[in-house]
Amino acid sequence: MLGYNKVTVDEYDTYHYPEDKGLDLNSPEAPVDANNHNMSANMYFTQMTERFRKDAIPVFVPTETTRDRIIREQRQTAHSNLTVIE
Repeated sequence: MLGYNKVTVDEYDTYHYPEDKGLDLNSPEAPVDANNHNMSANMYFTQMTERFRKDAIPVFVPTETTRDRIIREQRQTAHSNLTVIE
């Protein structure tokens, strides 16, 4: 497989939560803190990307082209001209 990090793949395979030791609903739900450096880095990257994406100003906003508008209007006209036969 091209372009992957073997250590990260191994971490994905071993990442897990502790086994349930009872019905203590107040205990924090946290993964086992071992061999998870790349998993944490991926988590922080994802969180930061989400934050920047929300704050980003769109550079290009696609708009409806004249051709698309004409086709849409023709479809609407054709649809409104249909008669229902009962």
